[in-house]
Amino acid sequence: MLNERGAALRTITVTSTCPPSMARRGLWRVDQFRLLKKIGSGYASTVYLASCKTTGLQVALKLYHKTRLSELNCFQVSREIQIHASLDHPNILQLWAAFEDEHGIYLCTEYASKGDVFTDVERRGGSLTEPEAVRQVIHPFLSALIYLHGRKIMHRDIKPENVLFTEHRVLKLADFGLAIDLTEERAVTRAGTLDYMAPEVLRCPPKNSPHENKNNVYLHYNNSVDAWAVGVFAYELVVGLPPFAGDSQLDSVDRIMHSTPEFPEKMTELAKAFICQALKKHPGDRPTVIEMLHHPWIRSYQRRASVLTMSVPRQRRGSTAPYTDAPAPGLPTAAPPAGPPAGSTAVQAPLAAAANHSTLLPTDGPNPEDMSPEEIEDMINKLMVVKAAAAERDSSEVASQLGASQAVAARTS
Repeated sequence: MLNERGAALRTITVTSTCPPSMARRGLWRVDQFRLLKKIGSGYASTVYLASCKTTGLQVALKLYHKTRLSELNCFQVSREIQIHASLDHPNILQLWAAFEDEHGIYLCTEYASKGDVFTDVERRGGSLTEPEAVRQVIHPFLSALIYLHGRKIMHRDIKPENVLFTEHRVLKLADFGLAIDLTEERAVTRAGTLDYMAPEVLRCPPKNSPHENKNNVYLHYNNSVDAWAVGVFAYELVVGLPPFAGDSQLDSVDRIMHSTPEFPEKMTELAKAFICQALKKHPGDRPTVIEMLHHPWIRSYQRRASVLTMSVPRQRRGSTAPYTDAPAPGLPTAAPPAGPPAGSTAVQAPLAAAANHSTLLPTDGPNPEDMSPEEIEDMINKLMVVKAAAAERDSSEVASQLGASQAVAARTS
C-alpha cells in the first residue's frame, strides 16, 4: 500500500521465470534500467524497451502512471500482476518482476523483439495464407489458451495487437490487464476490444460501481468468449479485417449480435467451418479451445499448404474496460508467487516447434483437403457428437462449478 504521502519504493513480486542474474537483486528500482525507446502506450500506461544496467539483458518495462490510476484501476493492475506472475508457458510472455515507486507501478517482462502480430501481418501485405495463419499463429496461440483455460483463467482481450513474436519468432500471448480468474470472480463486465467482443459480453451494460451486476446471473459469461475471439482472430488473419467490422461502433455491435460472417470465395471449406463454429451466437454451441486445436482445419496444414491472400486496410484498436470485476483493495505485498505449476518450466521453444508443433497433432487418417464437402461435414458432425458426449460426462462438474460461481457471487456482491 502507498503511505499517506503517496510515496512508495518496493518490490511487489519476482517470478520463478526471472533470469537468475536479475532475480538476485534485492530492491527493484527503475534506475537499474536504461530506457531505450517507447514501444507502446495507453491512457494510463507506457511501455519501454529497456536494458538492465547490471546484466545488459533487454526487457520490456510497462509503466502504469499513478496519477492516472483510480482506485479501481489499482485493483485491475494488482489482478494483472497476480495472474501474470502465476503463468509459465512457452507461448505466454514471461513476467519477470513487478515493483513500484512514488511515480508508478512497473511490470518487467521478457522482450519480444519482432513485435506484434498486427504489425507483422501489415508488413506481409495485410493478411496471411491459411497455412501461415495456422502454423505460425493459431496453433501456438491455442496452446497458450488451453493452458490458461485449464487454470480457469479467461484472457478477455484477444487481438493481433496482444500477440507477439520473439527474436526467433516464438509466439507469445501478452497483456493480461483484463484477464480474470474464474475461481475467484464472476465475469460480468463489458470489457475488451469491440471487434472481438462476443454477444454475451456486449449484453453487459456499462457499470457505475464495482459491485453493480455482481448478483445478476443473466450477465455471467465464461471462457467461451475467448473461443469466439479465436474465430475473429482467425478470420482477420486470413481475410485482413474482422468479420463484423462496421461503419460505426453501433453498426459493429449490430453485426456482432445479428449477422453472420461473409467469406471470400478462395477461403477453404475447412477454414469456414472452423470460424463458423467459433462464432456461434450462443456460447454453449461453441467448441472448447481443445476441440479447436484438433479441428480438421488445424490438422490439415500439418501436411501441405494452399494459398489464400487478400489485402485490405486495417486499423489498430484500443481495449475498453470502464470498470473492473471486483472491489479495489491495495496492491499486493512484496512476495513471490506460490510457485510455477507442477511440472512446468520456463522454456523458450525452438522455432520449428513454435511454427509447427508437429509432434502434438495426429497425422493419421484421411487428408481433409482431399475430402468432399459432404465428407468434411460428416467429420465435423462426428467431432460435435464427441463434444456432446463429453459435455454429458461433465454434467456433474458443471453443477459443482455453478454452485461455486454462486458462492463467489455472494462474496463479491
